[in-house]
Amino acid sequence: MATSIKKFYIELYEEYLDDASALYEAMLTLYEDAEISWLDIADWEARYEPYIAGLSVGNDLALDVCNKKAHDGDFGELHAAVRVFCRQNRPDMLLALLGKDFDYEDGEKVKAVLDALKYEMPDNWLSGLLPVLASGHQPLVGILAAVFGYRRLPATMQLLNALSTASSEGKTAILTALGRLQGHLHGYLQGYLQGNEASDVVYQHLSLQNAMLQMAALNALLRMGDQRAVSYIAANALRYPSLWIKAAQCGDRSLHDRLIEHASHSALNAEQIVALGIIGDIRAIQTIPHYLTDPDTATAAAHALFLITGAALYETVFISDAVDTDVLFEEELKKYQETGELPKNADGQPMGENIRRLSQNPDDWRQWWQKHARRFTIEQRFRLGQLYSPKALINTLTSESTPAKIRQCVYEELVIRYGLKVAFEYDMRVSEQLKRIADMEAWNEKHHRRFDMEQYYFCGLPSNKGEALPVF
Repeated sequence: MATSIKKFYIELYEEYLDDASALYEAMLTLYEDAEISWLDIADWEARYEPYIAGLSVGNDLALDVCNKKAHDGDFGELHAAVRVFCRQNRPDMLLALLGKDFDYEDGEKVKAVLDALKYEMPDNWLSGLLPVLASGHQPLVGILAAVFGYRRLPATMQLLNALSTASSEGKTAILTALGRLQGHLHGYLQGYLQGNEASDVVYQHLSLQNAMLQMAALNALLRMGDQRAVSYIAANALRYPSLWIKAAQCGDRSLHDRLIEHASHSALNAEQIVALGIIGDIRAIQTIPHYLTDPDTATAAAHALFLITGAALYETVFISDAVDTDVLFEEELKKYQETGELPKNADGQPMGENIRRLSQNPDDWRQWWQKHARRFTIEQRFRLGQLYSPKALINTLTSESTPAKIRQCVYEELVIRYGLKVAFEYDMRVSEQLKRIADMEAWNEKHHRRFDMEQYYFCGLPSNKGEALPVF
């Protein structure tokens, strides 16, 4: 029991941080939860906000409690504390926290700081943090690069300067940030940026024997509108499954035809199956349903079919909890080992939960297709059952059935195909996402007449009207 007003407030602020920590930890799983749509996350954000608001108005005592927990609390308390540093305009506390004693090997803590800065860092901190990029503090370079890119803060030259001395992880973050920044700046109908310093520097990283760096460089070049990336992908996609989603996002009819033909006689992984959904060609419907019966690819296959058809085919299935034999009673353990019978709750029901998901039953999709196939035509692309267009892509972003990672892919399509300049990330606050989607709809209303639904585009230009591609 608190024996003074000061102690009472300290305990109150510690309780706020503890509750905020539990909520943050729970929120980390929301984007992976098949039962929670991206719109539902707004309710969680609303629950979280009062804790940060309460700590932010709690004067110096609250700040002191936050600072202590930032250094010796758990990752959720760290996240909340950094948010408070931002709202209280204390970059000095942030930099002191991220000094030599911070554990940059702790991935949860690094992510906690990064998430807090993505959402809360004041724009006017940029000038004070830019020198850190040149300081040689490698772990912090990666964090700041990710934040600057996420927020589209003007740091291109400083990021380029830091690239040559950065660690592998730092280079990946810098390349990703450069793609976000340059793609956002150059935008609509800027075409091939061969002479652009940023794209030339990024292009050099395609030759490195590091898969993460290569993918970051490709993503950046595609956002910048550099057609050398398209040529690289076209030359290598059939050899490297990791390139299929990029090929789906930027390729022309010829490349897509090659992928679909390859898929018809080769085993595919989950990413390749999603790529077929992104392509939107109904010829893939002959291939995708075969993967619904494989647990490793069933979810990807269902989402790929949904991306093409828009068919709202759902099923409710029971997913049992993973069995931890260490916590079973002797009788339960013996029965499980002898018969495979799962442990039960007090009500006699197996441990687990019912979830609602896109159907993974091939018969459901087969029957739907037999009924609706006449709506679709060969030689055209479809997204959610609509002809492929910027509007169809925006509708995919707004759909509650589109998972988080695919929503990010769809946004990248809008940037890569049509030169969209609206900044967007799938994990922005829901209120911010809604504003950005409204901006996209306004952009589409202004520009949609420029785009032919049967044409393939890259950076806002018809793919067959760009400059000649170099040969690899």
